[in-house]
Amino acid sequence: MQLKRLWSFFASSFLTAWAPLAFAHPGHGTTDPTSPAHAAEPIHLLPLVVISVGLVVGGHAVARRLKLAREKK
Repeated sequence: MQLKRLWSFFASSFLTAWAPLAFAHPGHGTTDPTSPAHAAEPIHLLPLVVISVGLVVGGHAVARRLKLAREKK
């Protein structure tokens, strides 16, 4: 049951983070789409930050649960 919840959390986080990219349009940013600075716009960086934080928090939670399970044995 716990793994199903964790999977649901990661799936919803992934979809939430990448949804803004599906709605991008030519005028969504202030920089030229072909310039490297375009990748630094919040619409492009925010999903990566959200996914990274989710992976770190999820990894920490899994490691903590494994540690507690090992201590109980």
